[in-house]
Amino acid sequence: MESEILGCSHAQLGGYLMSIWGLPISLVQAVALHHCPSCALESEFSAVTAVHCADALVHAAEDGKEKPVVDAAYLDRLRLGERLIPWRNLLEEKRATLQ
Repeated sequence: MESEILGCSHAQLGGYLMSIWGLPISLVQAVALHHCPSCALESEFSAVTAVHCADALVHAAEDGKEKPVVDAAYLDRLRLGERLIPWRNLLEEKRATLQ
Protein backbone atom coordinates (compact mmCIF):
# COMPACT_ATOMS: atom_id res chain seq x y z
CA MET A 1 0.00 0.00 0.00
CA GLU A 2 2.91 2.37 0.73
CA SER A 3 4.19 1.96 -2.80
CA GLU A 4 0.73 2.63 -4.25
CA ILE A 5 0.21 5.80 -2.25
CA LEU A 6 3.75 7.15 -1.92
CA GLY A 7 5.43 5.51 -4.90
CA CYS A 8 8.07 4.03 -2.58
CA SER A 9 8.43 2.01 0.59
CA HIS A 10 8.98 3.40 4.09
CA ALA A 11 12.52 2.02 3.87
CA GLN A 12 13.27 3.93 0.68
CA LEU A 13 11.65 7.11 1.98
CA GLY A 14 13.51 6.88 5.29
CA GLY A 15 16.82 6.31 3.52
CA TYR A 16 16.19 9.26 1.23
CA LEU A 17 15.37 11.60 4.11
CA MET A 18 18.42 10.46 6.04
CA SER A 19 20.61 11.12 3.01
CA ILE A 20 19.36 14.68 2.51
CA TRP A 21 19.84 15.28 6.23
CA GLY A 22 23.51 14.39 5.72
CA LEU A 23 23.60 11.31 7.93
CA PRO A 24 26.40 8.76 7.40
CA ILE A 25 25.94 6.46 4.40
CA SER A 26 26.12 3.37 6.61
CA LEU A 27 23.00 4.54 8.46
CA VAL A 28 21.24 5.58 5.25
CA GLN A 29 21.88 2.12 3.79
CA ALA A 30 20.76 0.40 6.99
CA VAL A 31 17.36 2.06 6.75
CA ALA A 32 16.98 1.98 2.96
CA LEU A 33 17.98 -1.68 2.61
CA HIS A 34 16.55 -3.26 5.75
CA HIS A 35 13.95 -5.15 3.70
CA CYS A 36 16.46 -6.10 1.00
CA PRO A 37 19.84 -6.58 2.69
CA SER A 38 21.10 -8.69 -0.22
CA CYS A 39 21.15 -5.44 -2.22
CA ALA A 40 23.98 -4.27 0.06
CA LEU A 41 27.55 -5.15 -0.78
CA GLU A 42 28.43 -6.02 2.80
CA SER A 43 30.57 -9.07 3.41
CA GLU A 44 30.39 -8.88 7.21
CA PHE A 45 28.02 -7.81 9.98
CA SER A 46 27.00 -4.19 9.46
CA ALA A 47 24.28 -1.69 10.31
CA VAL A 48 22.23 -3.18 7.43
CA THR A 49 22.47 -6.60 9.10
CA ALA A 50 21.51 -5.23 12.51
CA VAL A 51 18.46 -3.32 11.30
CA HIS A 52 17.28 -6.15 9.03
CA CYS A 53 17.49 -8.76 11.78
CA ALA A 54 16.09 -6.51 14.51
CA ASP A 55 13.14 -5.55 12.32
CA ALA A 56 12.41 -9.20 11.46
CA LEU A 57 12.76 -10.38 15.06
CA VAL A 58 10.54 -7.65 16.49
CA HIS A 59 7.83 -8.18 13.86
CA ALA A 60 7.88 -11.94 14.50
CA ALA A 61 7.62 -11.40 18.27
CA GLU A 62 4.76 -8.92 17.89
CA ASP A 63 2.90 -11.26 15.51
CA GLY A 64 3.51 -14.32 17.74
CA LYS A 65 5.45 -16.12 15.01
CA GLU A 66 8.13 -18.67 15.87
CA LYS A 67 10.39 -17.85 12.91
CA PRO A 68 11.26 -14.34 11.78
CA VAL A 69 11.08 -13.55 8.07
CA VAL A 70 14.69 -12.81 7.15
CA ASP A 71 16.79 -12.83 4.01
CA ALA A 72 18.28 -16.26 4.68
CA ALA A 73 20.62 -16.11 1.67
CA TYR A 74 22.07 -12.83 2.94
CA LEU A 75 22.61 -14.19 6.46
CA ASP A 76 24.12 -17.39 5.07
CA ARG A 77 26.47 -15.32 2.90
CA LEU A 78 27.66 -13.57 6.07
CA ARG A 79 27.72 -16.88 7.99
CA LEU A 80 25.24 -15.48 10.52
CA GLY A 81 22.19 -17.70 10.04
CA GLU A 82 22.81 -19.58 13.27
CA ARG A 83 22.83 -16.30 15.24
CA LEU A 84 19.08 -15.75 14.84
CA ILE A 85 18.13 -18.04 17.72
CA PRO A 86 20.43 -16.36 20.28
CA TRP A 87 19.32 -12.93 19.03
CA ARG A 88 15.66 -13.94 19.37
CA ASN A 89 16.36 -15.22 22.90
CA LEU A 90 17.97 -11.89 23.82
CA LEU A 91 14.95 -10.03 22.52
CA GLU A 92 12.58 -12.25 24.51
CA GLU A 93 14.64 -11.75 27.68
CA LYS A 94 14.65 -7.99 27.22
CA ARG A 95 10.92 -7.87 26.50
CA ALA A 96 10.24 -9.97 29.63
CA THR A 97 12.18 -7.53 31.84
CA LEU A 98 10.22 -4.59 30.43
CA GLN A 99 6.82 -6.08 31.23
